[in-house]
Amino acid sequence: MTFVLSPLAKPFHPTMGQDVNSIIYNDGVPSLSFQGSPSQFLHTIQDDALDEAFPPNAEDAAELEAVEIFVEMMAALSYLEEKEEAARALHSGLKKRWEARRELVGRPKQARHLVKPVVHAQPNAAGSMDLVAFDQSHVLQEHRMLQRENARIAKQAMPKKSNNKMVVMQHQHKPIQQPRKQN
Repeated sequence: MTFVLSPLAKPFHPTMGQDVNSIIYNDGVPSLSFQGSPSQFLHTIQDDALDEAFPPNAEDAAELEAVEIFVEMMAALSYLEEKEEAARALHSGLKKRWEARRELVGRPKQARHLVKPVVHAQPNAAGSMDLVAFDQSHVLQEHRMLQRENARIAKQAMPKKSNNKMVVMQHQHKPIQQPRKQN
């Protein structure tokens, strides 16, 4: 099948302006027409086709990313608001105020005036009758070492009686020998 154009046919010149009907031509042959406003016509074009024909530049990509972040944040805030409204309906986590509790008979948790003395040398359980194993060898060893140290310090502090003059000389200060002045 071959189409032969007539040489007597009017030449095709697409008109520009607002009077143009939205007609799509294939090889000069009208194949699709759309009636309506230009904005309605643009809504019929798929987003993938628009993205392929007109790829976004860096500024548009940044703006689209900012819009996505904003939409996600608004969705999260909406979710939190719904949770808050649901929580306001339930008062399970809230206690009564003192004005409301004042009307109750007695205070809910009255103060106790019972004081138990604490003896730090005994086990925590006052009523316990269990025996606690206690190793005294460590305490005795520490006590012996402390006694030895005290005896050694006391020995060093006490002077010997045999060399009494020597001990006295050790504690006296000897003057510094200076040369004589010559005129």
